This record gives sequence, structure tokens and C-alpha cells, in this order.
Amino acid sequence: MEEYMVGLILGGMGIVLVMIPVVGFTLRYAIKPVVEPIVGAIREARQSETFREPELEHRLVLMQEDLDEVREAVKLLVASQRFDRDLIKGAAEDRPARPSRG
Repeated sequence: MEEYMVGLILGGMGIVLVMIPVVGFTLRYAIKPVVEPIVGAIREARQSETFREPELEHRLVLMQEDLDEVREAVKLLVASQRFDRDLIKGAAEDRPARPSRG
């Protein structure tokens, strides 16, 4: 009975030894048409990102310049508000008191 098992195991191992490369090549050629478009899309996405980097950097620089302009405008508005407040306050102090009617 042991010889029967040895022959069965060796026969199974021989079949597996032959079938592994056969299955591997079959899967390679069967999966290749499915995988190639996916890999191509990933490569294209990476290339488009690298081409977009200078454009994004330029847009970032423009946004930074806009932000600097807004900050300057806010500073001018604050200074203008202070000036107006001081002007109104000074005009109220310079005004003579009104005589009360009564």
C-alpha cells in the first residue's frame, strides 16, 4: 500500500510541476489585455501630474500675490477708518457747545 501512495504522490507532484508554468503562462496572456489599459492609465495620470506641477506652481504664485494685495487693501482700509474716526472725534471736540433752549 505504501508503494501505491508513493506513486500517487510522485505522479501528483509531476503534474503540479508541469501545470504551474502552464497556468502561469496562460494567466499572463489572459490577464495581459486587462492589465495593460490599467497600467497605461496609471502612467498617463502620473505624467499629467508632472506636467501640471509648473502650472499649479504658477497659480500658487498668483494666488499669493492676490493675497498680498488683499492684505495691503485691508491695511489701507483700517488706516482710513482710523483717520475718519480721528477726524470725526477731532471735529466734535473743536465744535463749540450749543446753548440750550429752555
